[in-house]
Amino acid sequence: EITGEAYFEVAENHEMPFRVKTAGITVEVLGTSFNVRAYADEGSVNTTLIEGAVLIASPVSQTKIIPGQMASADDAGKISVENDVDIDEIIAWKEGLFIFNSETIEQIMNQISRWYDVEIEYEGAIPEKTFSGIVSRYSNVSQLLKIMEQAGIKFSITEEVITVEMK
Repeated sequence: EITGEAYFEVAENHEMPFRVKTAGITVEVLGTSFNVRAYADEGSVNTTLIEGAVLIASPVSQTKIIPGQMASADDAGKISVENDVDIDEIIAWKEGLFIFNSETIEQIMNQISRWYDVEIEYEGAIPEKTFSGIVSRYSNVSQLLKIMEQAGIKFSITEEVITVEMK
């Protein structure tokens, strides 16, 4: 059982099936490599298949996905499948990278909050700008924020809180 994000490489063994359970779904492994993203604050559980096969089951539906697909289960258990996802972007976290591809401030700050274990606060309207880029997760958080400040977003940082505001 997991909450958060995990990457698995599992050998096929019909006598001992491997299952990953989250709050909303069960992923049954059929010999594979895959990523599960199950954060409580995101509203969906995403399973991305790298190789092999997995069966995604919720209380109301189930589906099997193939490599390059991502299955998303919403809070009601409805599963949708996206084809041709960017696998490098999805598993970048395990390689020590943030990969942002037209991500909103809120999406980026959620990742920063989890990785650096800080709270995020917003002053004023949240900017609707998006950002793209690749940054090492081992960079100092202030280096990452300086890049976004060039686009007109201002940040103030204390030991436990990053405040996002418009310039």
